[in-house]
Amino acid sequence: MRSSATAHASQKDCAVLSFRTVSYTLHQRKAVPVVLAAGRGSRMTDLVSQTSKSLLPVGNKPMLWYPINMLQRAGFEEAIVVVLSSYQAETQKLLEMCGVAMRLDIVSIPDQDYMGTADTLRHIRDKIKRDVLVVSCDLITDVSLHHIANMFRTYDATVTMLLCSQPETPDTPPAPGPKTKKRSERDFIGFEDNGNRVLFMTSEADLADMDDDKIKFRKSLFKKHPNVRIRSNLTDCHLYLIKKWVTNFFNKRRVDTTFDILSYIPEDPMTATIRDMSTWVDHRGDMEDCCHGDKIRCYAYTVTGSLCVRTNTIASYCETNKQIPRYLATLNKGAANIDPSAIVKGKPQRSIIGRNCVIGEKVKISNSVILDRVQIADGCSVQGCIISSNAGLGERCELKDCIVGGAQNLPPDSKFTNEALVAEEEMLEI
Repeated sequence: MRSSATAHASQKDCAVLSFRTVSYTLHQRKAVPVVLAAGRGSRMTDLVSQTSKSLLPVGNKPMLWYPINMLQRAGFEEAIVVVLSSYQAETQKLLEMCGVAMRLDIVSIPDQDYMGTADTLRHIRDKIKRDVLVVSCDLITDVSLHHIANMFRTYDATVTMLLCSQPETPDTPPAPGPKTKKRSERDFIGFEDNGNRVLFMTSEADLADMDDDKIKFRKSLFKKHPNVRIRSNLTDCHLYLIKKWVTNFFNKRRVDTTFDILSYIPEDPMTATIRDMSTWVDHRGDMEDCCHGDKIRCYAYTVTGSLCVRTNTIASYCETNKQIPRYLATLNKGAANIDPSAIVKGKPQRSIIGRNCVIGEKVKISNSVILDRVQIADGCSVQGCIISSNAGLGERCELKDCIVGGAQNLPPDSKFTNEALVAEEEMLEI
């Protein structure tokens, strides 16, 4: 018989043993991938007045193409994509133009409904028969999903999430548009001491919304985990691998976000009821010390040294468009900064030119993103700008660090710096 010291491995021993021996892939387990593409783009409002955030071009491919391509490279053959009703047909068309080989079940939700992660999973509950992999449409990463899958399997996690380090870019040029106070973006994540288990999570924005500058903890947390590491330099990438029984939990009880389930203690009778209906099995023997006998366990895989960004702000959208040609080159995908359908008489520098654009003679464009169907007349100068779809610039316009909203037309000889040139109803939040 094994000694008790062998039978009850330490957390470190458990992790080393499991990651060496576990061979697990998501598509073998048949997890259901769900791509959330019905967000309103509230932090990039002026860019999405004419299109969905998920269809904004990044390197002349729809933003939504990147998480779908990630799933395809991981071996998935089908996925559920949740979009707003008004963009369902356009989404289908653009993804077909990109040559997506996966079978996509594009599910629409009414434009007037706002649905978070849990609400969306409730909306498509009849389609979820197994564990579910939830991915936001604005996540662009070259991380291999097997890292998340192995951690999920190793610890029999309830939820495994993807985190990335916040970029250190002190020399990055400011985002286009008016100079405003930077929005609070930090996430505060509490980890088990010397481990990857997530015990607590909140965001700086949530604290600001509650007009509270203090992080509050439950006493029960410290009774079980006396030492908790709080990190504020990590970003929640909004990629979650979730047990099937958690989706049942969402259906039975109103939960706003995935990690609200952490607030339910193991003795919760609702948790026990759903667990009994599921295939949940607690660890015994070697893994018991690792898991503390808990029924709800969340773990995080943290990305280091890879491309991993959420394109959910103006600043991140601009920066991602600068980095994306190198990423596409690693996939052997065409990295054309200028769409073949565009008519460009000059030579834009470090810029993206979208579909069916017409750029006149003696036009200087640098460090800018020009979306679809934009017309720029002769003699214009555009530096560090985002020009939204269907916009037009008259002759000799000079723009620096500006945002031009969808379908906006600037008269000849216009000169602007650090401006958001949008309709009044399109209020930008950076």
